[in-house]
Amino acid sequence: MLQPIETITGILSTIITIFQHRMVHFTLSQCFFSQIFSWIGSMILKAFMLRQAFCTDQFALFVKQKIDLLISWSENFGNVWCGNISKSFVQVREVIAVLTYKEKDKFAEEKTRKIICPNLNANQLKQILAMYSPGEFGKKVPTKVITSICPPTKALLNQQLFDSEKLLPIPIEALHYLETSDIKGLSLPSSIRTSIETEIKNIKKLIISKNVNNTPI
Repeated sequence: MLQPIETITGILSTIITIFQHRMVHFTLSQCFFSQIFSWIGSMILKAFMLRQAFCTDQFALFVKQKIDLLISWSENFGNVWCGNISKSFVQVREVIAVLTYKEKDKFAEEKTRKIICPNLNANQLKQILAMYSPGEFGKKVPTKVITSICPPTKALLNQQLFDSEKLLPIPIEALHYLETSDIKGLSLPSSIRTSIETEIKNIKKLIISKNVNNTPI
C-alpha cells in the first residue's frame, strides 16, 4: 500500500530534527539525504521500466506531482540539511516527459530525443515506449519508431535499464563539526586551542583507523 507523501516527509522531518539536536554536520546530512532520494529515484525508475501498468499518462502525472512535493519540502523545510535533491530525479522526470509527450512518433528523431530525454539511454527509451499503455483515445507507439531509435545493427554497450544502487562516498571531514582551520581566527587561550586541535586530530585518526580495518582485502 502506497504511503501518503505527508507520511514520508514527516519521517524525513523527524530525521532532520534528530540531526539538529545531535549537531550532525551539514555535509554529512546532505550526503545522507542525497542517498535517500537517489534510492527513491532509482526505485521509481525501476517501477516504470518493469511495470507496464505504470507506463501511462495518468500515472506519470501522478508521480510528477509527488516528486514536486518532495522537492518543495526539501527546499522549504529541508533547506541546507538536504541540499539540492533535484538531480536524484533527472531520469525519472525524463521518463515522465516521454510518457506525457503527445507526438511519440517523433522520438525516432535524434533531435527530439536530445531535447526531451538527453539522459535516457537508447535501451531505456525503447523500453518506456514499448511499455507505454495509451488511454482510451490514445494509440500504442509503432514498432518501427521503437526500432529506429537504435537499429539492431548497432551495439548497445553499457546501456542498462537501471544502475545498481551504490552507497555514496562520505568524506571524513563531514563526520564532525570542526577543522583546525575553523579555530585559527578565534581568540582562545593556547591551552584550549591545543586541546581542541589535538581532539580533532584524534577523531580523524580514529576514523581513518576504522576505515582501514573495515576495508575488505
